[in-house]
Amino acid sequence: MVTDKNTKSEIQNLKAKREALGLSLRDVFDQTRVSVNYLQAIENEDFNLLPEPVYAKNFIKTYARALGVDEKTIIDRYDAYLDSLKILENVTPKEEIARRGLLTGLIANYGKFLGVIFVFAVVLIIMWLVSMQYWSAQNIRAERAGLERKINVASEETPSTKEASQAEEEITGGKSNAVEKTAQQKLSEAAVAAKSDGKEFPAPGKKETVQTVDGRENGLLVIKALEETWIRIKIDQNPVFQIVLKPGQKAEYKASVVDMDIGNAGGVVIQFRGKTMEDLGEPGEVIRLRLP
Repeated sequence: MVTDKNTKSEIQNLKAKREALGLSLRDVFDQTRVSVNYLQAIENEDFNLLPEPVYAKNFIKTYARALGVDEKTIIDRYDAYLDSLKILENVTPKEEIARRGLLTGLIANYGKFLGVIFVFAVVLIIMWLVSMQYWSAQNIRAERAGLERKINVASEETPSTKEASQAEEEITGGKSNAVEKTAQQKLSEAAVAAKSDGKEFPAPGKKETVQTVDGRENGLLVIKALEETWIRIKIDQNPVFQIVLKPGQKAEYKASVVDMDIGNAGGVVIQFRGKTMEDLGEPGEVIRLRLP
């Protein structure tokens, strides 16, 4: 106890010693180059304001020597301060002990339960991830199937190359098919009209004797096709009829007066009463011809 009192007295006498020497803290600073704040902390035993122990002990020794005071006493007091800090660091507060005890107790009592909950949560997360992948795959397949259906529908709606060519042929058709179909249609119409009147008209190649008109003599009418040609014919007083001649075909009739509409003037050669008529017009040109 006497030692403690002496030690404290030595520290407190630093200020008295300095003032007795007529020195201010600034004067000591100029002499020792130790900060005024550190000098004041040493005088007041505020060791917590000093820097690291290595520097703090050096400052204490420098200050004590400048005043002519025993440095060992002050250093021992500073070491005691450091020892108290170590003891405080090793002592665990009661509140911390209580908290640790509570946590340990919870783990001991509910560890298994918490472990089961953790495992269950992990399983749920895995199942959710798998389901998301499954639904994603299903969505991809559904989109792909929808796209394939659209492609199939588009393919069904689009005609094939063969059908397209047939459609084009039916539209443009070539002159031959169009002329033939039109001619056949008109021929059928003429045949129906003739039958309704109780009369028949001759087919191509059929020879028929036709009554004379106004006493005119019948002659032989020969129509020879160089190209496919549609012809509408009226012989004397007989009903109008239509024929379609393909290249190389010919038709012969007995007639005294003939009226013809020829659908391809450049595709026929006509003979009437031994007279041949060629180059009646351009290919595809429609002309009206009356004989004789």
